[in-house]
Amino acid sequence: MTIEFNTKTTLTKINELIALYHSYVKDNDELSEMYDEDASDFMQALSYFRQNDTEALVKHIRDMDTSPREELVEAFWFDCGNDYVESVLGYSMSKSWKEWQTANGMAI
Repeated sequence: MTIEFNTKTTLTKINELIALYHSYVKDNDELSEMYDEDASDFMQALSYFRQNDTEALVKHIRDMDTSPREELVEAFWFDCGNDYVESVLGYSMSKSWKEWQTANGMAI
């Protein structure tokens, strides 16, 4: 099954995630290098998305550290939807996570 997606889709949550991690760099001298690397990983993922290079995007996400990878997959879920996350990225969001998002008015 091929999932069509628009590489020009506004990726609000992913851009917010990049900005958040850049703020961590400014606010945390001790861990700034780690947060900067994570922000760079998010920007690289965004670049692969814009280039429509799903193979590189999936590999890049799978090679990321666990916590930022989970945050990025969640951001893609908000920006692109469940079908994209499951069919393109190969991740499934748990039923309880989806229910929590819906209960708190955050589901798309």
